[in-house]
Amino acid sequence: MPGSGKQRYCGPKCCAATYYAANQDKIAKYYAAYQAAYRAANRDRIAKRHAVHRAANRDKIAKRGVAYRAAHRDKIAKRGVAYRVANRDKIAKRRAAYNAANRDRIAKYQAAYSAAHREKRAKQSAAYRAANRDRIAKYQAAYYAANREKLAEVKRAKIVAQKVD
Repeated sequence: MPGSGKQRYCGPKCCAATYYAANQDKIAKYYAAYQAAYRAANRDRIAKRHAVHRAANRDKIAKRGVAYRAAHRDKIAKRGVAYRVANRDKIAKRRAAYNAANRDRIAKYQAAYSAAHREKRAKQSAAYRAANRDRIAKYQAAYYAANREKLAEVKRAKIVAQKVD
């Protein structure tokens, strides 16, 4: 109770604050359940509201995204690596399915790219061969050792084909 007559007693406010402090977990659970029920009941309305908001603020949202990605580049990279490691099989299946479904289109794009960038790819190839000469030689030696008989047969078949001509 206030000492002088000028102060007013804030009983309801004090009681409410005490109640909230004592029952924080209970209130949080109730509020979460209420929010989940509201979202489930108004899913379409909420989706429309979000779509309108995103359309109206597209530039602001894009700028915020660019700023976030620039500020958290390391964090995003770590998260991406962790996702790819955890979902390697799922990603491989998805990629294989996409490649199988779009084989013709992919081949067409690859052919067009190769034709347009022939010199660039030749330079890259030459640079790779120069940088990895030892590795390539080791690989070739192992291949020749493992497939000696098969390679000899192919060579004999070529000689026989030349004699026939």
